[in-house]
Amino acid sequence: MSYSERAEEVYPSAKLKVIEGGGHGFSGADAKETIRYILEYLEEHRRISS
Repeated sequence: MSYSERAEEVYPSAKLKVIEGGGHGFSGADAKETIRYILEYLEEHRRISS
């Protein structure tokens, strides 16, 4: 977690989303939530760069 927190400080476009109870790998509902976050992030940055 500390590496992710540091990345959020260092990289201006980084966003840290914590999935409560989630582990290092993702499956089931955690995977769906992760994919939703990733797609939202990509869509947001696609609009910025267009």
